[in-house]
Amino acid sequence: MNEDFVVRKACKDDSKDFIDLVIELQEFNYKNAIKRGDSKQEAGVNLVLKKNYDINNFASWLNNLDEEKKSMVFMAFDTKNKAIGFISAEIEYKKELVVGKIGYISDLYVKKEYRAKGIASVLMEKTLDWFKKMKVNHVSLDVDMNNEPAIKLYSKFGFNKKMFKMSYCKI
Repeated sequence: MNEDFVVRKACKDDSKDFIDLVIELQEFNYKNAIKRGDSKQEAGVNLVLKKNYDINNFASWLNNLDEEKKSMVFMAFDTKNKAIGFISAEIEYKKELVVGKIGYISDLYVKKEYRAKGIASVLMEKTLDWFKKMKVNHVSLDVDMNNEPAIKLYSKFGFNKKMFKMSYCKI
């Protein structure tokens, strides 16, 4: 157990912290997209303004994670109980696929000042353990092709580059 941080399943009381981290992640992604050369329109496609988040909806969703059995959020907290990172994951049930249950890691974020301390690895371990418990057969994720630290992390857990995703936003 690490003494500098703790990772646990998110609950309804974490809603505000979770929303704040999601917004930080979106701002981080927006800035990286601009650096990468995306137009502001392209970079802003997934940027949602804070006013669009309803804390009660997030509280209800976080409170029902166990009942749903298809979504999970783990959060990391420092020694002062400050939220410093999160990972969100979901399970798709596709009967038509031979694979069965497919896991998807939708977001992983650690505040800049807490990176390179093993937090993302613990978040990944917790999530992959949850997927195993839920009998998921395959897990995928998307990562920015320029995010080398994330690519290195995911590779450490056995993820391989399988697809190259392209987008076009000038319609």
